[in-house]
Amino acid sequence: MDFGSLLQGFEEVRSAVEARAATYLWIDRTARTMDRSGRDASGAVHTELDHDNIPRRFTISQNWQSLLNGQRLDAAILEAFGAAYADGWKTAREEVEAAGRRGVPPPALVPEARTVPVHSAAEDLIEEVLAISAQPLATPSRDSSDTPRAIEFAFSEHGMSGCRIDQEWAERQATSRLATEINAALQTQRDEYAHGRVSPTAKLTAAAEQLIALLHSNNVTGGN
Repeated sequence: MDFGSLLQGFEEVRSAVEARAATYLWIDRTARTMDRSGRDASGAVHTELDHDNIPRRFTISQNWQSLLNGQRLDAAILEAFGAAYADGWKTAREEVEAAGRRGVPPPALVPEARTVPVHSAAEDLIEEVLAISAQPLATPSRDSSDTPRAIEFAFSEHGMSGCRIDQEWAERQATSRLATEINAALQTQRDEYAHGRVSPTAKLTAAAEQLIALLHSNNVTGGN
């Protein structure tokens, strides 16, 4: 077996994968800067995406029930979202491919900066660990309106990832109130997701890891 050729082949595959990943990231970054809008096939739902791949709001047609003809509203919402995302990706891919043909290289990957101070004194870290551990566990909040579970959105680091709407409830609402409720739920649940991404457990773990690293380095006074 020619190990030299084997290693060369491995490096070629690795380089190709890295190049493809860089191109995909370039397309994604380009798409996020664009105005991206979409609607479902029936025209019942229209939306626009923001930089985080989350709809800014949804516009519901007055005659959405007749347009959907018995189909689910949440499915139409997801279809409109998917259409906006796909159209943005297609346009961004064309721009990136055109730039590549002009010899423009993919943008350099910039690692995320660490926001946690690395020179905290041990005493400060111990106080932080104790303060975080003393916090009560958060309990999920429930909407005080008469439809707390009628609308549910799901999110991930890549954007909106799901939507569920009680169809029977939706069909009983006036269209203007329905759109208001959906957009209010979208904003509220998006904020809850953003605030919940850094949980007390994650904060406690980060502080404990800093403390352990500080003790291992014998720098227990933060440089004093």
